[in-house]
Amino acid sequence: MGSNLDNDLKKKLQVFLASPLCKESYNELSNVISIIGLLELLLNSNTMDDITLITEVLKRLTILGVLDDAIFDIPNSIEMLEKGSRSQTECIRLLVAFILNSLSMDELKCKKACEKGFFSVLGLLLRDIDISIGESASKTLKSISKSNPEFVYDQNLINKLLENFKSLKDETRLRIIDTYISIGSVSEDLFNKCQEKGEFYSLALKEYFTEDILLKLVSMKLLEDLGEYNWGVKFIINNSTPELLIDDLNNPMFDDEIKISIVYLLSKMVNNNPELSQKILTMSGNSFVQTFKEFMGSYNSISCSEDYLKSVCAINCWGLFASNLISFQNLMNVWEDSFHLMLKLVSNSKSEISLSSLNSWVTFFESKDINQILNQTKTTFGLKQSIETQLLPIIISDLISKPFPENRTLIYKILTLMIPYFSNITSNLISNSKIRDILLNPNSDSNKDILYIKYDLVKQMVKYDQNTINNIPDPNFSSSLQEYVKVGPFYKSSSAEMQIQDITM
Repeated sequence: MGSNLDNDLKKKLQVFLASPLCKESYNELSNVISIIGLLELLLNSNTMDDITLITEVLKRLTILGVLDDAIFDIPNSIEMLEKGSRSQTECIRLLVAFILNSLSMDELKCKKACEKGFFSVLGLLLRDIDISIGESASKTLKSISKSNPEFVYDQNLINKLLENFKSLKDETRLRIIDTYISIGSVSEDLFNKCQEKGEFYSLALKEYFTEDILLKLVSMKLLEDLGEYNWGVKFIINNSTPELLIDDLNNPMFDDEIKISIVYLLSKMVNNNPELSQKILTMSGNSFVQTFKEFMGSYNSISCSEDYLKSVCAINCWGLFASNLISFQNLMNVWEDSFHLMLKLVSNSKSEISLSSLNSWVTFFESKDINQILNQTKTTFGLKQSIETQLLPIIISDLISKPFPENRTLIYKILTLMIPYFSNITSNLISNSKIRDILLNPNSDSNKDILYIKYDLVKQMVKYDQNTINNIPDPNFSSSLQEYVKVGPFYKSSSAEMQIQDITM
């Protein structure tokens, strides 16, 4: 078929594409053809060369912002957007997705576009067979959910999304569900609305709990993402059973990557509902515990990244169990040695392992049950004594020998959290001259966030152990520490600065 564009117009469009991206270039083009004229030409063009040229021009106009402004004044703009979304030509559908994404980036334009119903065509674009178009629509819908959340559960949009849902390709169904799992993380109220209108989270469970092994493998990420926020985990707990997940740990078709996801998700479920812990730890011939032990022990034979992931997963899961008295006690009942192993892993030579261990100890001490955990947990060893004699010396040593931001952040947090429950923390710290220097030396930590965390530690020391601090032979230390508390995180000790200056001279 012949071109719909006359040669003069085609040349003008080519000149615009070759010109700098600015309003002046657009003004010259607008003397020849309007935006609505370009859109009508595009939707009625028959040749691929013309379509490609016009879509590139319209994309440039979108980047300039002039198409965004003009589209609200076009009487049949919704019909145009829908026609473009249903086009057989990929670059036209991609253009519509690009325009909608641009509108969603501006709060006022996004609201206006929602009110005019522009975004209803996302119900078509999110289902698109082309991955880039579908992903663009997904990104747009997620953006809208933050500023105009009521639109994402608009019934017109949801009807388009879910029409003949089962007949869609696996990847298309998963993309739609994944988009709404991300949207559901914005708030519990939005999550509930999306479930009420479209049952997206029930669909996520159906995609995983199927006889189709390949579909289970690719849909596991849906449950992982759903488990990343509390109301998502709660939904999984209320609408499935741990048995189904635990049985999959014994499935020979599942590799370690899937098992890592299952173990972590089950641990998140325990963290959300500790009463589940005994059931999860003991059912199916202790399958969970056996996998947990295997993962935790894999740090001994780390030969690839997957071994790191297994170890880190198990360490993080231990922290999730240890954050509640019920689940921690149940874990100690079946695997008491895990506590001693976690003490040992803090000093592991591999930074990924030691940092993950420190992070789990932060989770442990942050528990709202920490007082009961320390004093009521039934074990064959002294829990508090083991922490004092094994964990404390390691982290004090690391405070001196590992001055890295990631280590200092976690160590300061642990020490701060420990002080109310262990009377000897402050004395152990300030009896070491190197640590006294770390606390008061303005150059010992430069990271702003770490300075705030260190300040919290100093405040705890002064609050709980002022008498211990006063008994230090160093006459300036106590007064400097109290001044530190008054001044704040960015306190600089004059005596420390003088000492540094003396050393330099």
